[in-house]
Amino acid sequence: MYSELGKLRVSYRSIFIILLFFLSSIVFFIFFQTTNYKLQFSTILLLILNIYLIYLTWNVPFMLLFSIFIFNYSYIFTIPAFYPNTRFSGIGIYYTEDLIQSVLNQYLLGMSVLILFFKLNKSFFEKNRYLSDSLSLFERKKENVLILYISYFGILFFLFFVNAGKQHNAPITITFEYIYVFLFLIKIYGPNNFLNKLMIHIIVLAIICKTLIYSGRIEIIEALAILFIFYYEKKIKPLFILIISLVFNVLLEAISIHRNIAGDINWNTSKLFFDRSNPPSLILGNEGDVVYSSMAMVGLINQNVVEFSERIRSFTHMLITQLMPIGQFHLFEDANVARYIQKFTVTLGGGLIYTQGYFWLGTTGVIIVSILIAYVIKKAYNQMTSNIFTVTAIYSLTLFPRWFAYFFDFLIKIPLILAFILLLFNIFFSRLGISVKADDKIPNIAGIKFPTYNRTIVSTRGAMVHDYERGIFYDQRDV
Repeated sequence: MYSELGKLRVSYRSIFIILLFFLSSIVFFIFFQTTNYKLQFSTILLLILNIYLIYLTWNVPFMLLFSIFIFNYSYIFTIPAFYPNTRFSGIGIYYTEDLIQSVLNQYLLGMSVLILFFKLNKSFFEKNRYLSDSLSLFERKKENVLILYISYFGILFFLFFVNAGKQHNAPITITFEYIYVFLFLIKIYGPNNFLNKLMIHIIVLAIICKTLIYSGRIEIIEALAILFIFYYEKKIKPLFILIISLVFNVLLEAISIHRNIAGDINWNTSKLFFDRSNPPSLILGNEGDVVYSSMAMVGLINQNVVEFSERIRSFTHMLITQLMPIGQFHLFEDANVARYIQKFTVTLGGGLIYTQGYFWLGTTGVIIVSILIAYVIKKAYNQMTSNIFTVTAIYSLTLFPRWFAYFFDFLIKIPLILAFILLLFNIFFSRLGISVKADDKIPNIAGIKFPTYNRTIVSTRGAMVHDYERGIFYDQRDV
């Protein structure tokens, strides 16, 4: 009875949150229609929502990193809102206040769905705070030397032959971020000892060095995100995560300025360091270029340059290519929105994931993309059903700098290769008679805490368990 009442209280709370969400949306819409400062009001609201998202994820370390990272894109809207004579992108014909407002509205909708998701799942994230716990449930107890050799070979191949941040112009393309698949395999199938941990740190350092050589940035964030999950998620307090993230952000901005060859980025054109009392006419940075690409997507729709039928075809091709984890076939080149729009206008690439959803299906697309992101997050943190797709979801989350602001493929398509490889390994080694952990096959649906030796529930009635090491069945209540 108490449990049922508990569920009822949670249900009422969820209903209240949803009603409050819709009521707030109505109030925002009414106020938005009457104010003459739409852009300024929307920008302030976006910043408040982003800060609130940081608050909601404060005790969920990796999602805290995510919330802090996307603040960079929330912040970039302050430039057109409060410095109207300063542009955040130096190219293109679609730099207008209306298009900035349209992209901002899509971002607001996506941010609102994220906040609603974390509010409705507050109790879930109180129990499931760490991605490392989900990953450890899947890790193999015995290392597999063959998989380790394959993984090290794959890492060497990508380090020597695949350019960081770039793709090959071949019948199919390949992206550098596939290297992280091998990093996950080393963690899952490798021994849990000092040498393996050291090797993973050395590989991450090599990835960072290669990325800096090729003037990249995103791969550094991704590699450090993976390392964070593997070893540091439970060791760093939220306040230090915030401080380190802010310092790291400033450091990346400084590196971007110092390594600039063309000379167009300097301290006064930096989004962080420009003189507020005498702002320049142009601010340069990745975030501004990403938002401008998003504006171009909306502008092409508004001008009917890309018709609805073409957008639906692009959406259909995107769905097909999600099942082709390696490369991007030129037959479906319109599946990648960021590259597809470059056939019609000049952009520097990328685009907010919410706007890519808008490009395909309008406002409905923004909502679908937002729900999909929420689903991937919950799948990654769900420790009750840790399996191949849980690990795949974790891999997807580590690629958030890429899928949030550049290419939708990094949310589903790229991580799927890890799922395929893990599935193939399971099939291959099971046929060789090499067993996997029983806990990977049958979840602990009764929630019983077992001793350390390997055993699995086969019936909740009487709490019967199978002790694989002793080869017997017995009643858990007799322990």
